[in-house]
Amino acid sequence: MLGDADKRRTYDQFGEEGVKEQEQRGGGPNMDDMFSQFFGGGGGGFRHGGHHQQREPVHEPLFENSDVQTLNLGSVFQFYRRKEIWVVLFYDVSKQDSKKLKDEYRLLAEKMFGIIKVGAIDCKEEEELCEEFSVFDYPQIKIFTENANDDGEVFKGKKEWKSISNAAAVKMQSFVRVVNNDNYDKFIEEQPEKRKVLLFTDRKSTAPLFKSLSKTYKDKLVFGEVKKDPELQKKFGVTATPALMVVTDGLIHQGETYNMTDIKIDQLKKFLSIHAYNKKTTQVKKAELVKLTSTNNKSPTSGVCGAKTSNLCVILFINAGGQGILDFYMPFVEEFKNDPITFTYVYSNKEPKLNMQFGLGGNAGAVIYKPKRSKYTKVVQPVSTKKPYIELESLRSMVDGALNGGGAQWEKLEGAL
Repeated sequence: MLGDADKRRTYDQFGEEGVKEQEQRGGGPNMDDMFSQFFGGGGGGFRHGGHHQQREPVHEPLFENSDVQTLNLGSVFQFYRRKEIWVVLFYDVSKQDSKKLKDEYRLLAEKMFGIIKVGAIDCKEEEELCEEFSVFDYPQIKIFTENANDDGEVFKGKKEWKSISNAAAVKMQSFVRVVNNDNYDKFIEEQPEKRKVLLFTDRKSTAPLFKSLSKTYKDKLVFGEVKKDPELQKKFGVTATPALMVVTDGLIHQGETYNMTDIKIDQLKKFLSIHAYNKKTTQVKKAELVKLTSTNNKSPTSGVCGAKTSNLCVILFINAGGQGILDFYMPFVEEFKNDPITFTYVYSNKEPKLNMQFGLGGNAGAVIYKPKRSKYTKVVQPVSTKKPYIELESLRSMVDGALNGGGAQWEKLEGAL
């Protein structure tokens, strides 16, 4: 037998049983049959004169050239160091169920780019990594919070990009406050060192992009959301929603509006960064003399001179003179436009309650009112002077004293303004 090259080759591969099988069949050995007999299954691609194992089919990568971040043992560190929400797809590139998710998952990554991270792990190639995540059946989607200790939650909804993004958005941190006409003054006055960003919207829930931005800029900007508040929209001149603006002068409801016709996250971040880091963008404050009436001061807390207002409130009581008197006072208002003062005026004959409340007795005069403390000081212009206005020097002295903590006589206002 050892002299027969064919028998010797058969003996080396399959032993004595292989040689007996060859002799029974006669002629050369049937390698496919022998392979099946000794190892089970087919012949594994063996051919006479040598053997070559059949190659596995090559599968096209599902997420090449997309916004999906492919994770493997070499790149998974970026996931473990996460500071944002991650959605991760565990899949098997050779399985049809996984391939069916290709387009929808790529769309998710495109739509949520810059808002959340969208990753994928091919468990056929990275079996060890998938086991580390306790994932053994595919395809499977998990959503992870910013907390590095979070083991993730299996997404059980419809595997469409909108459903997945909505589930991820629920887990996002939000630093957005709800703002309306009643709490607007408080929103503007808090954290005065930071610019305020307002989004006017009809949405019931906060958009994921706005949540993401509020977190990115939480140390530089304050974010507020105005939902269906026609009165506040009118004050800012907002005629259509959504509308996003950075408030440049909260007192007179002015802001710089972002063009919402073509929302691109890079451009939006550039717009916000200008206001977050460049303090020179502040617009010059406009001098304004506001008419004070029971209508625009109907709320005792958030009106023009409401209890939550930190500014001093100067109220000019006018008996006659019309626009001419207002023009007389405007240079004085201009002089103090950058100070924390709200200048208002009242026609005494039309607001007798206010006149009597401050003890002016129907005369012309001026009042400086501290809304938070509900205290005031005043100067009265007796009718006998026959002048419909307060002398500016007297008014200037009173305002300077109030700003500098001078020794004016302050009285307690009875009742709400």
